[in-house]
Amino acid sequence: MDNPSIRTPAQVIFFNGKVVTLDATDRIVQAVAVKDGRVLAVGSDEEMKGLANSRTQWIDLRKKTMLPGLIDAHTHLAWSTIIFKSYVDGRCPPNRSIPDVLAKIRERASQVPPGTWIPVQGSFFANFKFAERRFPTREELDSAAPNHAVVFVATVHSAIVNTYALQAARITRDTPDPPGGKIERDPATGEANGILREWHGFLPLMNFTYDQIKQALRDWVPDYWIKQGCTSAHIFADALEFRAYQELAAEGRLPVRVRANFMDIQLGPKPVIESLVNLGIAPGLGDEWLKVGGVKIFVDGALMGLSAATHEPYLNMPSKDYCGILKFDDYRPFAELVRKAHDAGLQLCVHAIGDKAQDWALQAYEQALAANPKPHRHRLEHMGNLMTDRQRIARAKALGIIPVTTVEWVFEEGDFIEHYLGPSRKAQSWPLRSMLDAGLNVANCSDTVGATPFSTNPFYSMWSAVTRQTYLGKRLIPEEAISVKEALRLYTTSAAYAGFEETQKGSIEPGKLADLIVIDRDILSIPEDRIKDIKVVMTVLDGRIVYQK
Repeated sequence: MDNPSIRTPAQVIFFNGKVVTLDATDRIVQAVAVKDGRVLAVGSDEEMKGLANSRTQWIDLRKKTMLPGLIDAHTHLAWSTIIFKSYVDGRCPPNRSIPDVLAKIRERASQVPPGTWIPVQGSFFANFKFAERRFPTREELDSAAPNHAVVFVATVHSAIVNTYALQAARITRDTPDPPGGKIERDPATGEANGILREWHGFLPLMNFTYDQIKQALRDWVPDYWIKQGCTSAHIFADALEFRAYQELAAEGRLPVRVRANFMDIQLGPKPVIESLVNLGIAPGLGDEWLKVGGVKIFVDGALMGLSAATHEPYLNMPSKDYCGILKFDDYRPFAELVRKAHDAGLQLCVHAIGDKAQDWALQAYEQALAANPKPHRHRLEHMGNLMTDRQRIARAKALGIIPVTTVEWVFEEGDFIEHYLGPSRKAQSWPLRSMLDAGLNVANCSDTVGATPFSTNPFYSMWSAVTRQTYLGKRLIPEEAISVKEALRLYTTSAAYAGFEETQKGSIEPGKLADLIVIDRDILSIPEDRIKDIKVVMTVLDGRIVYQK
C-alpha cells in the first residue's frame, strides 16, 4: 500500500476490483481509498482496512475494471450538445438516402414558422454513404422547405444551403468569397450553387443564445461525456461560452472539469490574442474545476470539408489546382501571432490539418522558439490525422510540440481519403505508431461539433487506434496500430500533460484528484474488436459518484 504512515481515515474505499492505475510503473491493484476529493492510497483490499473507520463507505467493484477519469483533449461541449439535441438528424446512418433526410426536413418545416432556420446535421463524407453517393442539392432542399432557411451541415467546415438561406444571408452571384471561406458557384451562370466552405463567417446559424449555451452545458453534457467516462475536457470557447462556464462553476453545477481555450470563430484569433496579452493572462488561471488554457489559431479547414490546405492539389475536384483554404492570405501575419502569443507565455493550440498548414505551423513554432527558446507546451491540433510524414514527426519532436489527434476519424474518413488525396498522401494517415515511437506525447480528442456521436465515446476512439477499422470494414495502415495501454494513455496521462495537469490527473495515485471510472468489462483482456462496446457503469468525480448505471 502507498503511504503506510497515513493515519487519517478514508471517506470512501473502492475495493474488489481491477484498478488500472496507469502510473509510471503500470501498477494494477484491487482497491482505491479516497478522502476530500483526492486519492488517499491504492493497494490491496487487505491494505485498505487500515485506512477505514466506522464512517468509511465501502463500495464493491465486483471484480470490474476501474480506470482514471478520461480527458477529452479537444472538444466543443456547448455546440455539440445543442446540435445533438436540436438539429434535424441528417446523418448517414441512420438515414440511408437523401429522401429520408428530406422527409425529416419537411416534418420540421411543418412545425416551425416560415422564415425559420432549419439546421440539419449531416455526417462526414455522406456523399459516399448515401444511396445516391452525393450530398443533397440546393434544389432538393428547396423542395423540402421552400419557405425556410435550410442548412445541411455536412461538417463544421462545409454546408449546403437552400435558396431561402442564400437570400437570408444576402449571398448573390456578386458576393465575394469571405476571408478564409469559399462560396461555390455554378460554372455556367456564376450563381451560388448552395455549397459553402468554411461557412461560419457568413451564415447567422451558430449564434446560440446564452441561455441555450448554459442549459446545454448544465443539463446535456453529462449524457455525452460523464456517462461515457470523460471527467475533464479541454474546450475551445468564445467569450459568451466562457462566461457560462464561469457561472456554472460558481454555482457548483459544472458537470465536468474544464480547461478553457479561447477562440472566436466570427472574428478570428487576433483580437483574442491581443486581449489575453494585454491582460497578462497565462495558462493555469483558475481552480481544479475551471482553468484558463491557451488560445487557438486556425491555419486551414479540414479534409471532411475539403478545405484542409495542401501543397499539391486535391483530386476529383472541379478545379484542377484547388489546394484547400488557408485562413491567412500570407504566412507572415500568422507567424507574428504565434510569436506574440509565445512571447507572452500563452499556450498555443494551432489547428493545422493539411500538409501545407502543418508546415506553416511547425515553421512558425520553430521561428518563435529560435527567437525566444523558453519552456512551452504548444500544441498542434489534428497533427497526426492526415499528411503527417516522418519529417513532420521529427520536426514536432525536436520542437517539443504536442500533437492532438482525432483517431475516431479513422473510422469516419479512412475509406475516402484516397479519392481526394491519392495513395501516397493517404499512406500518411494517423501514423500513431510512428509518432509514439518517435517519442511524441500524443493526446486524443473527440473534436465533435455534432457530426460524429461516436467521437464522444472514448472507447470507440481507442478501438479505432487499436484496430484501424474503417466505415467499410477495411483496416487503414494496420502497421500504425497501437496497443490498448497506449490507446488508454492518449486519454489519460498524455491528455493531462497537454493541459499542464499531469500532477493532478491522468493516473490513479495518492494525492491526485479522485476522478475515476468503472467499466463493464476488462479492457486489457477482451478481444480488441470489443473495445468499442465497453460501457461505463460508474463515474466518480471529485470523489463523488456522479453517474451509476
